[in-house]
Amino acid sequence: MKTIGDRIKEKRKEMGLTQAQLGETLGLTDKAISKWEQNEGNPDFATLPKLAQTLGMTLDYLISGVEPTVNLEDMDAEKRALYLIERDDAENFVKYGYSKPWILFDDLTKSSFGYESRQSRRLESTIRAAVYKSRKPNVFNELINSYLTIDKRKKESLLYGTLSSASLFYENLDDFVILCALAGRTDILDEIDFKFFAIGKRSNNDRNVNYGVIDPRCTYLISRDTLEFILTSEDVPQKVKDYLSEMEFFRVQKYQRPAQIAFMMPQIIGILYESKQFALLESALEQVKNYLETCKSLVSKECEYRDGIYMRFERNGWGGKTEAPIAFVPGVNFAITKAEENHDAEWLKKFSDFNTLVNQTFNVKCRVFGEEEIEMHRVKGNPNSDYADILKSTFIRHGIINYHEALNTAMPTDHSKEDILKSLKASLQQLDKIHEIVKDIPICFPELFESMLQKNDMKAIFMYASKEGLTSLQDAVLTNDSSVVRNWVNTFLGNVEPTDSQFAESKISETEKGNIVALRKWQSSICIPPEKVEASGFGTPDYVKKAKSYSLKKLKSILEEQIEKITQSRKREENYQRVSTKITDDYLLALVEKGDFDSAVVKLCTRLEAALQYHYGYDGELFEMLKTYTENYLQPHELHNLWDDEDNDYERFKEEDEEFMEDNKRREATSRLLHKLRIKRNHILHPAAEDTDLSQDDIKRCISIVCNM
Repeated sequence: MKTIGDRIKEKRKEMGLTQAQLGETLGLTDKAISKWEQNEGNPDFATLPKLAQTLGMTLDYLISGVEPTVNLEDMDAEKRALYLIERDDAENFVKYGYSKPWILFDDLTKSSFGYESRQSRRLESTIRAAVYKSRKPNVFNELINSYLTIDKRKKESLLYGTLSSASLFYENLDDFVILCALAGRTDILDEIDFKFFAIGKRSNNDRNVNYGVIDPRCTYLISRDTLEFILTSEDVPQKVKDYLSEMEFFRVQKYQRPAQIAFMMPQIIGILYESKQFALLESALEQVKNYLETCKSLVSKECEYRDGIYMRFERNGWGGKTEAPIAFVPGVNFAITKAEENHDAEWLKKFSDFNTLVNQTFNVKCRVFGEEEIEMHRVKGNPNSDYADILKSTFIRHGIINYHEALNTAMPTDHSKEDILKSLKASLQQLDKIHEIVKDIPICFPELFESMLQKNDMKAIFMYASKEGLTSLQDAVLTNDSSVVRNWVNTFLGNVEPTDSQFAESKISETEKGNIVALRKWQSSICIPPEKVEASGFGTPDYVKKAKSYSLKKLKSILEEQIEKITQSRKREENYQRVSTKITDDYLLALVEKGDFDSAVVKLCTRLEAALQYHYGYDGELFEMLKTYTENYLQPHELHNLWDDEDNDYERFKEEDEEFMEDNKRREATSRLLHKLRIKRNHILHPAAEDTDLSQDDIKRCISIVCNM
C-alpha cells in the first residue's frame, strides 16, 4: 500500500522536480524531502496544504491516497473540461463532447471557416490552451484523431492556397509540434511537413506562406527551443527521433529555372552539434555537400550570393532587373563558432571543409579555420596538454610567434582578488617562464627564413612557400642560391613596403600579391617596429634580440610599477589608519583646551601629512604636498561677469556668481589657514624659522578641516 512518501515521490518525479527544488518551494531542505520519500517521517500538519497545492493534488489524496468522489455532471462545462485535461481522461473527454475536430485550430482558422460561435469561443480557447499547457498525450490524441475525420473536401478547402496543414495550427505551431512529438504522432508531423520547416521568429503575416515559393525563408517557422526539446528530451519517444534521423535538408522543385532549396539551415546544424546528435549531423552535412555539386551548374555572372541565398538577376520588360532565389546553401558559421568555443578540433575540421566547399562553389567567404588554428584547438582541447604546448599552439601562426601577446597572458586580468599584490608578483615570475619557453621561436618572416637558410633547408622553404601560395618564392628556391631567397624575403616580407615595379619585375600575379599583402598585414599587427627597439636591420639577430628584450622589459616595468603603486598605497593606508586612530579630533581639541597649542599644531600637521599621502597620493615635503592640494582643490571659481555689466548678462549669472564669490572666500581662507598651520609647525620645530600668529580658534578650524579630509 502506498504511503504519503510514495505519493510525494511519484508526483515529484512526474512533475520533473528534484528534491532540492521541491524543498526550496516549501522553504525546506532536500534532506527533509528525502526523509519523507524514504518513509522516515511525514510532513507536519502546517506544511500539508502547501505541499498538496505544489504537487497539484488534493489534500485528501495526499493524506489517504483516495480522491474525493467527483460528480462530473454537477460541474460546469469549462471546469469539467479542465479537470479531465489535467487527469488526461480521454474517455470522459470524448463522452462529454469536447473532442471536436477543430478544437486545436487557431482562432483565425476557426473564425474564417465558421467553426466558432460566440458561445463556444471562450470555452474552446480555454480547452486548447489547457491541452498545450498540460502536454498530456491521451486527450491530445483524441483531438488529433477527431481532426483526421474531417471530410477530405472540407480539409482541401481549409488548405486552399497552402501546401500543409501547418497553417491550421499556426498560432500555436511550436506547442502543436511538441505535443505531436510527445504523443509519438509522426503521422501528423508528416502531414504538416515538419521535415521542411525552418527555424526563426514568426509574425502575423507568416501564416499563409509556404515552401511553394522559392525563397526558403518563406516557410513555416518554429523556434530552435522546440527542435532542441524534441532532439534531447527523454519524454519524446525514440520513433520520433528515428523519424528525424531521416530528415531531408533539400527539396528539389521544378520551376522555369532550376531551384535547390534547403530548410533548417544553418540553425539546424548548430542545434544538432549542441545537442550532440552527431550521426544526424553527419547525414545532414553529407546531403548538403552532395547538393553543392548540383549548385555549381547554377553559378553564373548574373548571380550573387547573399545571406546564404544564391540570387539570379534577370531583366524584366521595363528594362529593370528582378531577383530570383535559385539556391540556398549558407555556411555553418554558428556551428563552427560553437566548435571553436569547445576547442573541438574534429568538428572544426569538418565544418571548415564544408564552408570551404560553399566558398568555392559560390565564390564567397564563409568562415574557415586553417590547419594551424585547428591544431591549436586540438592542443587546447586535450586535457593532457602541458602549458608550453598550449602557449605555443595559441600564439604561433605561419611559423611565427606573437611574442608580445604571449607575454601578455601573464598579465593579471582579475583585479577584484583580495590579494592583487600576490597575483602581480606571480605574474612577474610568469613572464620569465613564458620567455624561456618561446625565446627561440621566430617573431618575424625574415628571422623565420633566415633560420631555414642557416640550415640550408631549401626543401622546407619550398614547402612553406607552396603552402602560403608564394609561387615566386618557390622559383627563388629553385635557383638554390640563398642570397636570391634572402633578397626575396627582405623585399616582399621585410619592413619596407615593396613597390609596384618590384612586384612587376618579379612577375608576381595578383593572387600571389594578395597572399603577400595578407602575410605582411598579419606580421605588422604582431611585430614591434624597429624604431621602438632602437635596432637596425629588420629581422636581423640584433633586431630580434632587442625586440624580445623590449617586450619583456616593457611588461615587467608595467607590473613593477603596479606592485610599487599598490605597496606604497598600502603603506600610506596603514600609516593613515595608525595616525588617524591615535590623533583624533577629540584628542587634538583636548590639547587645545589644556592650552598645549604647540603639541596640537605638531600632531595636527602629522595627521595632515598622512591624509594628503593617503587620500590624494601626494609625496614629498608638507610644503609641496600642501601647495599641490591648494592648486588642485582650493583654486577660486572663475566668475561669469567680472564687471557687473548688464551687457554681459549680469542678471542671468548674478545668483551663481554670488555663490561663487562666497565659496572663493572660503577657499582662500582655508588655503591661508593651512599654510599658517604649516609655518607655525616649522617654527615650533625650528625656532629660527619664520613664525606666524595662529589663534586658538584658528587651530580649532584647522582641526575641523584636516579631520574631514
